Amino acid sequence: EEAPAGDTTILITGDVLFANAFQAGYDAAGIAGVVSEELLGRLTGADILLINNEFPFSDRGQPVPDKQFTFRCAPSYAKALAELGVDVVSLANNHTLDYGKEALSDTFAVLDAEGILYGGAGESVERAEQLQVIEANGKKFGFLAVSRVIPTADWKVEQSTPGLFSCYDETRLLELVEEGKKTCDFLVVYPHWGVEHAAYPEDYQKKIAEKCIAAGADLVAGSHT
Repeated sequence: EEAPAGDTTILITGDVLFANAFQAGYDAAGIAGVVSEELLGRLTGADILLINNEFPFSDRGQPVPDKQFTFRCAPSYAKALAELGVDVVSLANNHTLDYGKEALSDTFAVLDAEGILYGGAGESVERAEQLQVIEANGKKFGFLAVSRVIPTADWKVEQSTPGLFSCYDETRLLELVEEGKKTCDFLVVYPHWGVEHAAYPEDYQKKIAEKCIAAGADLVAGSHT
């Protein structure tokens, strides 16, 4: 159905990985080799598209030792995000530091060059915590990205930079929700959390989500599982 005038469509995906299958399809036929025409139309037709970017864009770095899965993608494929209609990504997950700090820093530069906003990671605590704001149809939409799935403590931006914003202690996240809601008409919290393959959320997820809503969030949408 056609949305009423003035409505804003936000699409949110789960984890996105540009790995072997993606690259083979893209090399063969461009973006049409990756997603169907119908899906591409829905993605690009949204006012705002948010994804979890589950890898760094870089040719540098070494894989983290003793980690079962390590991901990265050449920066040349970043243009595919724009072709998919992506407006903002989360980098707060358990793979964006798979190839170390250089690769994460490269990712910041690549996304900036493509004009795509990113949250949940940064060269400083302030940047990692930064609310990403997009204006659409006369309203401000804010996005806070955060992770509760981090392989080691030194991935946290408070421990080492560049790093990720985490919510093992949700105090700071709730402060940011309260602050962000003062300047946004609609605020989304996008946490990377839970247990893979689990059909239902953990108790801590429910509790954090309830606290975020109470603090002013309009929507809590998770990735990782």
